[in-house]
Amino acid sequence: MNRRNWNRRRLTIMAFVVYWSSFGAQATDALKVVTNPCVGVEVGASTYKLGQPISDLLMITGIAEKIVSDTYNDEIAKLMSKDEYQAGYLANTRSHVYINAGMIITEDEYERIKSMTFYVTGDKILGDDIIKPANVRTAEWISVGSSLNEIVRVYGEPYAKTSDNVFRYERVTVYYRRGSDVLSFRFHDGVLHDIGIHSKYLPYLRQREGR
Repeated sequence: MNRRNWNRRRLTIMAFVVYWSSFGAQATDALKVVTNPCVGVEVGASTYKLGQPISDLLMITGIAEKIVSDTYNDEIAKLMSKDEYQAGYLANTRSHVYINAGMIITEDEYERIKSMTFYVTGDKILGDDIIKPANVRTAEWISVGSSLNEIVRVYGEPYAKTSDNVFRYERVTVYYRRGSDVLSFRFHDGVLHDIGIHSKYLPYLRQREGR
């Protein structure tokens, strides 16, 4: 490696350390989910929006404890055709699972931010991993402990609502349209479980709802 390349690499490493230290210093402050004028998450003085290169956000969050790639393989082929798989929202994505920060950031095949999910009460996911509660709120102060009635009072009637029973608890999710992006709030047995923002999710939501 020549001196010029080494100096460039050293500056990149130094920049990463500065950004990571900054994120650590802000970790006591709640992350803020914003939907106006764009859908994204506010970290300190910066906003990282859906569709933005994920590298911008990873400079702040650092490397996740677990990274999961969603690609078509032999196991998935037993369940669906490749065309059916490609039509799915999470096809060809990679999810960065931050167990200690209580969030999952998913990137699309073009390395852009596709969705973010914040587990306000924590969760058991991906085998035996216990994801910790996320310190997060929306710009309108919806956070852990908020009720469905509060959310409706703040955001109005949802664009869509789904409910089902999973692992002996009732799961209810409400969705709010923000252009082609979607803001979601999911409840388990009446308790707010997670807050999500999803890029260009509207066509998939309409398909689920049969619209």
